[in-house]
Amino acid sequence: MTAFDVRDVYARFGKRQVLREVNVAIGPGLWLVSGRNGSGKSTLLGLLAGEGVPARGEVFFGGRPTRKSTVRARLAYLRSVLDLEPRVSCRLQLELRLGLAGLGPRARSQALLPLVERFALDSLIDRPPATLSQGQRQSVALVGTLALPADALLLDEPLRGLDTARQAALLDLLTERSQQQPVVVVSHEGHRLAARGAHALLMWQGRVLTEAASRVWLSEAAARRFWVRLEGPAMRALAGAVAGAPGIGALWLREDVLRIECAHVEQVLAALEAAPASLSAGVHAFAHGAMALDDIVAQTPREGWL
Repeated sequence: MTAFDVRDVYARFGKRQVLREVNVAIGPGLWLVSGRNGSGKSTLLGLLAGEGVPARGEVFFGGRPTRKSTVRARLAYLRSVLDLEPRVSCRLQLELRLGLAGLGPRARSQALLPLVERFALDSLIDRPPATLSQGQRQSVALVGTLALPADALLLDEPLRGLDTARQAALLDLLTERSQQQPVVVVSHEGHRLAARGAHALLMWQGRVLTEAASRVWLSEAAARRFWVRLEGPAMRALAGAVAGAPGIGALWLREDVLRIECAHVEQVLAALEAAPASLSAGVHAFAHGAMALDDIVAQTPREGWL
């Protein structure tokens, strides 16, 4: 069953095209939206939540446009910029939000109490946000969103600033909720959501890439694999020398540039030490980092991106 249906959506921010030709169907389960900054992640999430109107196309939830107020009321949405009043008690703000959603005093308490306990906010909930750390404010905003009666969860960077214990509590809760409803998360912490079986939507220059490209990216993020880029005149011979070394994954060779995948940079260093000195001495440039989104796009056929 499809819950969200994004049909041929384009969106602009001023004169800049933010989304283009986006066609996505999102059903129940845990969904990760990721990509580099400016790729359109938050814009897409906002349209799913019914905020704003696309320049072209339509976004539906349950067959009805999300821009309709009756549909928006069924969606719990956490923005990347928290909308907490800094000097009003957190509890008062959360209860007010739940009251506006139609919950009576007893229902508000029943919705908030287990979440306050789960996120260890008992000693903080009656304080104003101005007295809390960024991670504590994030936890309060999460509780206010998760407590809402909703048919879908839409969260923008919910893991930001949380300590390890609260991250684990949130991931457990999102996994539970995703068994019954769509949970869509914008996050740069893809490896954490991948470990929970998230579907991946990888964005690139306002488009949603193919499922194949998203799987490549998600598997890389889950494995926390790295690449090492070497330059020098002996790269072709060096590729042959290190190909069978422990921990070395795929190799890419272009002219005098060699790219090696590995789980740990030290594995490449060990492979270089084991290679003939005449070859390793020819390396005149060395760089390493996480697999670049550009590399994933380069490995994906241009046709059928959507």
